[in-house]
Amino acid sequence: MTREVDLRRIRETEAILQEHMALFGYDLIDVPMIADADIFLTRAGDTIIEELFTFERFGRLLALRPEFTAAVAHRYTREGHANPVRWQLSGAIFVDEPSDYSLQYQRHNIGAELIGQHGTMADAEIISMAVQGMNKLGVSDWQLIIGHVGLQLYLLSQFDLDSRTFRILLTQRDRLKKEGKQAVLDYLSEILTVDDTQMASTGNGVETQQLLDVLLDSTRYGSTMGGRTRHDIAARLLKKHDRGLESKQISDALDFLQNWGSVRGKISEVREVIQDFVADDDAIGQQLLADWWQTLDLLSTYNVSEEQIILQPDITKNWDYYTGIVFGIRANDSYVASGGRYDGLTQLLGGDDAFPAVGFAYYTQELLAALPEQVSDTESVTIAGYSPETAIQWATALRKAGIPVKIIPEKAIITTDGRTATYSGKKFSQTELIEELKQ
Repeated sequence: MTREVDLRRIRETEAILQEHMALFGYDLIDVPMIADADIFLTRAGDTIIEELFTFERFGRLLALRPEFTAAVAHRYTREGHANPVRWQLSGAIFVDEPSDYSLQYQRHNIGAELIGQHGTMADAEIISMAVQGMNKLGVSDWQLIIGHVGLQLYLLSQFDLDSRTFRILLTQRDRLKKEGKQAVLDYLSEILTVDDTQMASTGNGVETQQLLDVLLDSTRYGSTMGGRTRHDIAARLLKKHDRGLESKQISDALDFLQNWGSVRGKISEVREVIQDFVADDDAIGQQLLADWWQTLDLLSTYNVSEEQIILQPDITKNWDYYTGIVFGIRANDSYVASGGRYDGLTQLLGGDDAFPAVGFAYYTQELLAALPEQVSDTESVTIAGYSPETAIQWATALRKAGIPVKIIPEKAIITTDGRTATYSGKKFSQTELIEELKQ
């Protein structure tokens, strides 16, 4: 597929999806291609940081946009919006994947963001708009995968892990699935010093204070050691000790992640399995579940077929971004779109309030690969005349009728004289030819 054909197909796909999203009230906007790196680094996890193109200009660290969402949230904050906005975007993004040796750093996304509206209505609107866009493009063999970052983070928080351990466990999901629990424990033992002795240890506040007293006393004869004060040293060692004491929680948390990550299936198959993760008397967990189920019910109202929905609670890898329901659309054996709820990003970017927000993006190149051929089948006809003036007059009439035309001096599929044109061995008037070409 040539770059020229790619660009033509992108523009055709953009036009269809932009018109589709406009019917939902989404206004087309643009955001800068180059912006302060802080806009993207504020909410970035390790993945975004590694993939971000940055450079310095006049003492400012700038970056090429790797996606639209952070830039859109920043615009919402900067312009001082207080009411919900529905915005759609389309254009180039730039991602530097260390494992990608193709040098194809520039990509294309088409997406939408709904900022300032809480609740399941907003979630269902974004998801249904995304899948209905697939139908508009003529893609019917798609699959909608839905998870819930907010529920997972809430359930994991009940294991009372310190913030660093909490984040590390979230990054170990793939290792847990591929290599098992022991492989993750071995990894954690290297970076958190959780050894077998600590795994068996227990403690309480008295023991912790005694340990601190011993540590401080052991360094009382010197105010520093290696550039650190004795209080710094004690705090670091105490932190290591506390991580050992939470090793039981780590083990239980890994069991939870392993079980949670194994859930995948149609709504009727796994709904009760997911429900069992939340205690009946857990008001917060039950509310998160109720919102999830209500969103699914609303998707049914939007005529999204339940047969095309898969529930997979741990679908996303980006725990630094999303805060609620998340989803992806698969077609042609790959993800062609993804999105979800990301409440609070506006406040992280300097806003006074943590506005609710939900959005998604189509990955245009992957989407094009899933399109049926006829969607991007538009070709211009070629025309030649016995004189340049005649060819121009006929071409002008066809273009006014919305028919693309190229004028070429020879080997044209249409040849004209002053009053008629020859096409497929037959003579046509201008009106007749327009009708023939539009069929």
